[in-house]
Amino acid sequence: MDVIEDAIYRESLFNAALIIAAAPKVSSQVYGYIEYIKSQMGDFFDSELAHLVDEVNRTIDEMGLDTLLNAKLLSSPFSDLGAQRTIDWKALGVQWKVTFDNDFVTNSVAEEFCAFMQIIQVELALTKTDLHLIGNTMNFSVSLSNEIKEPVVIRHNRGEYEWRLFLPVLDNDAKDFRMHNAQMSTTVQFVLNLISLLPKEEFKGIYFKLFENNGLAQKTVSANSYQRMYRRLVDQKQFEEAQRSNFESVDHPVLLSQHPALNAEDSLSPKYDQEAAKDRIRIRYEKSLKPIQITFDKLIKDEKFHDLVRQLRKDGWLDWQILMSLTNAVCNYKANLLVQGKQYVTHESFAKDFNKGFQSFFDEEESLSNYVDIPFEEIRSDLKHQLELLSIHVLPSFDLESKSEKPDVKGIKEMLQKRFNFMTDDTSGENPLAVIST
Repeated sequence: MDVIEDAIYRESLFNAALIIAAAPKVSSQVYGYIEYIKSQMGDFFDSELAHLVDEVNRTIDEMGLDTLLNAKLLSSPFSDLGAQRTIDWKALGVQWKVTFDNDFVTNSVAEEFCAFMQIIQVELALTKTDLHLIGNTMNFSVSLSNEIKEPVVIRHNRGEYEWRLFLPVLDNDAKDFRMHNAQMSTTVQFVLNLISLLPKEEFKGIYFKLFENNGLAQKTVSANSYQRMYRRLVDQKQFEEAQRSNFESVDHPVLLSQHPALNAEDSLSPKYDQEAAKDRIRIRYEKSLKPIQITFDKLIKDEKFHDLVRQLRKDGWLDWQILMSLTNAVCNYKANLLVQGKQYVTHESFAKDFNKGFQSFFDEEESLSNYVDIPFEEIRSDLKHQLELLSIHVLPSFDLESKSEKPDVKGIKEMLQKRFNFMTDDTSGENPLAVIST
């Protein structure tokens, strides 16, 4: 046995010892199975594994089971036990989780989807294709269907999505995978587009180029025959004899590790131009004061407003962001008064009327004819709310857009700071808040 083979052999022995030692501690229901495997090994266990199992148990006592599992495992242990199975991984800064019925056929179909998705993710990473993805948690529930249907978002809230996937079982006599391949590609495109901040048409063009220029269609064909190969190579009788679905599900999550090659892009975006960004900030200082001039003149004399600005600065907000959000808060208050008491048949008609009023107040210089005396607490409350929404409002200025009905505000803000200096860039020009000392 050469050095490489010897190293692989020793690593295999240690991994076997880890399973034997840790498995019953993770789930007591597999204790009997582990003991059975040990007995089947006979002398081999006593001579090659017993001392390693003791070593692993000592390590567990010293560092703790969870610490050891986090260091050795890529995903949660025993995720293939129970009525439903889960496959989870992390790639491109996103956590992916696919859940499905733990039967023979559904395993083949769901594993195929995971393989297809992972091939595309690796291609995106290796080709440095920058989709400006937001770090979200993507949970998929698989349903078998006669054909692939558009995935449905069941629930989403601030960066966490619940999807329903409709995936087909390919007939054993099927010869042409091209249509199936195209449909799978469209499903993945639909998912990635939703968490990409690139404009829809720009995203679509980049995604299609992966298939046209990088031969991704050929790379995914073998993955697309995965479910048929699975059902040919895995004996269904043996699968069912394992009785996976008769075990209780094991809830013992570990920290999902991500290969460095699959890390999310965190360098400055090619869309970022600092000079242009600062020019826009100068314009915002100029435009933001005009619609709230009277309100601002009143606030700047109020020590409570000074204290609020100082606190917001301590929280990391920049003066241009505070002023812009103040303007949005004032115009928002006035627009709400405008629609108050009116009856609207649809939310769309309400939104249209509200947005029209908001834009009108934003475009006009504040005067005695449109001034409204707003209680300070109202301003304080909505100013903080508008600051949280600001990262969404500025996306178009970077040629970006959010396609989600409930955007991941925190994730967008973090990405804008890493890749567009959102919480760093400012100007020393006309800043009406400069009179407030820090």
